[in-house]
Amino acid sequence: MTMSGYAMAPLLLPLRDSAHRNRSTWMQYCPLCLAADETPHFRRQWRLALRASCFAHGCGLRDRCPACRAPIATFDQGEVVAQHFCGRCGFDLRAAPKTAVKASARRLERAIADICRVESGTGSAATSDVVSRVLCAPAVADIGSTGTLRNLSTAARIRCFELLAAKSLDWLVADKDAATAHRRRMILAAGGHDELIARFAEFLD
Repeated sequence: MTMSGYAMAPLLLPLRDSAHRNRSTWMQYCPLCLAADETPHFRRQWRLALRASCFAHGCGLRDRCPACRAPIATFDQGEVVAQHFCGRCGFDLRAAPKTAVKASARRLERAIADICRVESGTGSAATSDVVSRVLCAPAVADIGSTGTLRNLSTAARIRCFELLAAKSLDWLVADKDAATAHRRRMILAAGGHDELIARFAEFLD
């Protein structure tokens, strides 16, 4: 998903160099992606709050070092170290254990990303609407948080998506514009088919 015109900017995780256990940190990572990289690097899409799992490996993302529990803050280093090492304790993040995420939650997360990708091409009103709905997802999931999706830790967002996957998706789909509602239902039904989403985005462009 692109962030053309910064349409998805409200979904960017906040810049923090420290965070409580249930609060988000700026950086997320997939250990398997870092391990597969010739030169390990962080992906731009990992900075979005709507991403809590890796679409390539089907595992949950991480936002902390599993060894010392420090938030990942590659921008706040006392000395220059490779990105795949924890800046606090030196743990190799490529060796972090795989985090499990229910398949239903991964499908929902992928569908939400696809909806955002398509609607970012429809104009600011549609994009603003879907972004607002996604940010309010914790309230819909009823996980006891008063914050928005971007304020939750990665583990809390995984739990949020798992709870949402078991609920009605009217909170995301319903819209006063019948065409928008229908498009969202089609994307949800497609379940993350890249070819379909690409055709939608192409048509809207």
